[in-house]
Amino acid sequence: MRILIVKLGSIGDVVHTLPALAALRQAMPQAEISWVVERQSSEILRDNPLLDRLIEVDTKALRRGLMSGETLRAPRQQLRRLRASAFDVALDFQGLLKSASIARLSGARRVFGYSRAGLREPASALFLSKTVAVPQQTHVISKSLLLLKGALGIPLPETLSFPIRVTTEAEAEAQQVSANAGGKYAILNPGGGWPTKLWSADRFGKLADSLWSDYGISSLVTY
Repeated sequence: MRILIVKLGSIGDVVHTLPALAALRQAMPQAEISWVVERQSSEILRDNPLLDRLIEVDTKALRRGLMSGETLRAPRQQLRRLRASAFDVALDFQGLLKSASIARLSGARRVFGYSRAGLREPASALFLSKTVAVPQQTHVISKSLLLLKGALGIPLPETLSFPIRVTTEAEAEAQQVSANAGGKYAILNPGGGWPTKLWSADRFGKLADSLWSDYGISSLVTY
C-alpha cells in the first residue's frame, strides 16, 4: 500500500505527528510511506528512516500558479513530485484547506481527514473522501493517532515514539555546547511563528538572570 502523510508545518506540528508515523510503520512495515511538507519545515524529516519519500512543497508558489492559470515551472515540478506515486491513501493530519487540497492533488484514491468538528478549517471537508470523528479537546498527538486508527484500523500504541534522524555531527555539536555550559543549564527557545507565542527578549533576559542568581543554572538560547 502506498500511503501519503499530509502535515505541511510548522515544525512543532510535524513533531506532533511523528508518533503517528511510528505507529503506521510498526503496523504496516511493507507499506510505502511518503510525507509531504512545506520546504521551510522539512529539515526535521530529512533522512528519516521510517519514510520512503519526503516531498517538499512551497504551497504559496503552488497556489499562485494554480490560481493564475499560468503554466509556471515551479508549480508543475511540485505537482509532478506529488503525483510521482500512485497513492492508495492520503491522510490529512492538518485539517486546513491547503493541506486537504494537497491531499486531493496527490491523486490518492482515498483521502482521510477529521470530521468537520475536528477541522481547523471546516471547508476543507469538501476535499475529503472519508472522515474520522475525534472527541473535542483531544491532544493533537492523540488526535493524529485516532485518525490513523479510524482510517486504517491501526491500534493506538502503548508508548509514543518520536523518530528523528540525528546526525553524528549534530550529536557532537550538542555535546560540545553542553560541555561549554559548565554543568547545569536551561534551554531557552525565544522563537515562535505567531506573535501570540512570543515572549519579550526583556523577560527572557530576566528569566536567565533568575536562573543563574537563584539556582546557578546558565542558559543556552536556541535560534
